[in-house]
Amino acid sequence: MNSRDRDNTLGMWVCAAAVFFTPLVHSETAAAVDDGALSDLLNLSIEELLYVEVSVASQFAESDVKAASSVSLIREQDWQRRGARRFNDAIGSVPGVVVLPNWFGADNVTIRGFADSNNLSGVAMLLDGVPLSTLASGSPAFDRQNIQLSTVDRIEMIRGPGSALYGEDAFHGVVGLSTFESTRNTARAGTEIGTNGYYQGSMRYSAPVGAGLRLNVAAGVNGQPEQNRSYNFVDKGTGLAGYSERDYVFASGTVVAKLVSDPSQARSYRMGFYLDANDSDGFLSQGSDDLGARDVGGSRSKFTMTNAAVTQRLSSTSDVTANAFFWDKDHLYERALTNARTLNASGAEHQWGSNVVWRERQAWMQTRLSAMASVRNARVDDAHQITLNASGNIASEFDVPPKDYSRRIYSLSVDANTPVFAGKMELHYGGRYDHYTDFHGHGSPRLGLIYLPDSQSAIKLLYGEAFRAPSAAEYKGTVTIAGNPDLNPETIHTVELIFLKRKSLWHAELTFFRSEWHDAIDSVPNATGSSKAQIFSNVRLSSARGVEAIYDRHIDAWRMELNGSYVRSRDENADHSYVAFPSWIFNAGVGYRFNDYATEIFLNNRLQLDVSEGPYPSSGVVPAELRNYWRADLTADTKISAKFNAYLSVRNLFGRHNYLPSVQNAQGGIPDDPASAVVGVRYQL
Repeated sequence: MNSRDRDNTLGMWVCAAAVFFTPLVHSETAAAVDDGALSDLLNLSIEELLYVEVSVASQFAESDVKAASSVSLIREQDWQRRGARRFNDAIGSVPGVVVLPNWFGADNVTIRGFADSNNLSGVAMLLDGVPLSTLASGSPAFDRQNIQLSTVDRIEMIRGPGSALYGEDAFHGVVGLSTFESTRNTARAGTEIGTNGYYQGSMRYSAPVGAGLRLNVAAGVNGQPEQNRSYNFVDKGTGLAGYSERDYVFASGTVVAKLVSDPSQARSYRMGFYLDANDSDGFLSQGSDDLGARDVGGSRSKFTMTNAAVTQRLSSTSDVTANAFFWDKDHLYERALTNARTLNASGAEHQWGSNVVWRERQAWMQTRLSAMASVRNARVDDAHQITLNASGNIASEFDVPPKDYSRRIYSLSVDANTPVFAGKMELHYGGRYDHYTDFHGHGSPRLGLIYLPDSQSAIKLLYGEAFRAPSAAEYKGTVTIAGNPDLNPETIHTVELIFLKRKSLWHAELTFFRSEWHDAIDSVPNATGSSKAQIFSNVRLSSARGVEAIYDRHIDAWRMELNGSYVRSRDENADHSYVAFPSWIFNAGVGYRFNDYATEIFLNNRLQLDVSEGPYPSSGVVPAELRNYWRADLTADTKISAKFNAYLSVRNLFGRHNYLPSVQNAQGGIPDDPASAVVGVRYQL
């Protein structure tokens, strides 16, 4: 885009904002809106600023000051003011985290370095406490691409090891989604439309239904039509540069319905039903130059889940909860292959599990203690592949090795913290042991020492270990890579030093970390005599170190949100850095509330510096460094009445041509979103 086009684009957004907001901020309208009814897009109470409660870092809800993990909390108003459209947009501004495009329309959440094509799993995703990682791939990323944000109340994220609490999936981190639940009668609807054809619709409803039960229902859909987004490549045959287009079409929907009893009673119950579906087409196939103009792929997936829980209070300080879940999913992936072929891969998997959790808030020496016993069963019901030739006819069709593979995991965990030195320090300790039916068991300890100068300050020294069990594909093999039944789990060891301070109008946090990743699974040349040239093996040793900083502040009508990270990670065996992960990431947001006009604006900037187009040298070619990434997103929200909000969200405000790294080493990286705008309304019925 030349300077004139950029100026025209910026002018278009300014005009759109003026047309949309001028009639909405008329002084008569503003005068009719009570100050107390203003949108909470920027406004948080003093209590919320002083006490941020998280539950992902232990079996207890607790202040983040005392949490024995690096934890980030993302609320609904947080992702709304940043203009998030898809689920992974909501976590894109967490320090030390980058979201990279992957096959079939999926995104890869990468935490604290280690960005490469083999690192597709290791971040646990929990939906109301239920693990979503599949046995087939070890990751939920390919199937649960876009759980609707309109059905979610909050997202909690552990940056670092979480296996002591959640087992094998929680290797690099944990993402916990808490879906909509209210204690008050609620009826809300919303819709959005965008300049690029983007659309979104949502509803929330909560009401008592008798017998002490409350029904909570949330539903959402969103999607977009063909985008015709161009990308560049180098033809491997001619060596000439070329370009093509991807459609980036998607349609997604989520429904959540929960029955919840009064939690203040001695015995309380909850039951939930979940449905999630997504359809994507024209995304990247494998992001490599081998495919040239045919580097496109997509997927379809459907997911249903039920869960139930009962909590019995044993005393004023203790309780026990029994949980159970069952989920089932199926998928169809389609992507281009070399030689003008197309791959269609279908599959299905189901999982069930249950656990019993006992909590005691005042054991010996005021110790807070929890213990859990659980069982989880997973089975790959179907794994099938069809390859089409250039004419669209079936060239081959067969089942692939993970089909009918199953695994059961029995787990025991204990987590405790004991105050010492008159409460000025807390000792956190615990661990988990997981026994697998298809290989030996594994233990994951964690230990933390937290010094509390006062109730809103903490200095934390934390140590944690995590592991990742081989997926069914790694054990049994894929079409091109041989499986290996002798694989060991990957392990990671992490030390963190955290300084945290909260005041009535600001919050600051500084984290230093170092991790060592042992026995990483990679594909290597196959010397077993198999027909497959590659085999999965434990071969890699990697390390990462870095620092993360957070500073949030409220000054009268102003709000500032600043965070950043510096990360260096290396593959020690290959002696190269993971250069597809930005060395520097900065997120800078500033907002202002116009009280007289019942309007709020927020400008969010995301920068990624010192990052290359691919993760490692390929065919002797070192990945080229990408241009610095900078995307500015603007959101403006105005309150028309006590029940009605309207808003404008502009993505990539200045129309920059940004590129993200390609974990498949595509030359030039993967183009990021172009400029677009969305207008929307939220109405409280």
